[in-house]
Amino acid sequence: MSTVDVDFAVVGAGVLGLSAASALARRGHEVVVCERDTAGHSTSGSKGSARIFRLGYDEPGYVRLAMVALGLWRRLEAESETALITTTGQVTFGDDLDVLGHALERAGAPHEWMTADEVTARFASLSVPTGAVFEPESGVIAADRCLAALRRTPGVEVRERTRVVRCEDGDGAVRVSLESPEGADLLRAAVVIVCAGPWTAPLVSGRIPGLRPLPTLEQVAYLAR
Repeated sequence: MSTVDVDFAVVGAGVLGLSAASALARRGHEVVVCERDTAGHSTSGSKGSARIFRLGYDEPGYVRLAMVALGLWRRLEAESETALITTTGQVTFGDDLDVLGHALERAGAPHEWMTADEVTARFASLSVPTGAVFEPESGVIAADRCLAALRRTPGVEVRERTRVVRCEDGDGAVRVSLESPEGADLLRAAVVIVCAGPWTAPLVSGRIPGLRPLPTLEQVAYLAR
């Protein structure tokens, strides 16, 4: 078994994992990304050309981060000469809508309160029991194009079909045990970033008291304007 020393190891080559790897590589760090399948595989949360990008979150801090992320996606678009985000706007409705609206307001993100009648008038196929919040700068992100652009960042090494078996602290570094078609391997990294989707839980559960990650399925609908 060979051992490779790196600055950062990233688990998962989805949009989150490759974004983290790209940002670190831009800062001059050596980064290895381990993906148990292939980047953008058929069961990945980052597959395909239409994944949601939104500014609307319940916490102002998250809204501000999303606003920063939008600027960074636009920068990557310019660098890669590839369209990554299509701005469509987003309608959000349901319980605790005031919490989301107030978070957008406190973060200074553009938004519009709409009555139920205003929603139906603008989106004929949508009928809501109460009001809604419209976010004009939210839209759709082409995840497949983003993955391709991010993994071209100089200094990012992506190891596909490489499963992270476990992560162990010790000797001032994290030991990352790997399995791949070529056999077992070991990374020794200063920091490990886990962006493994539903595979995150078995890697991090029990490492932090009280931490119990639980994956959930979110339902999103795309409507003609």
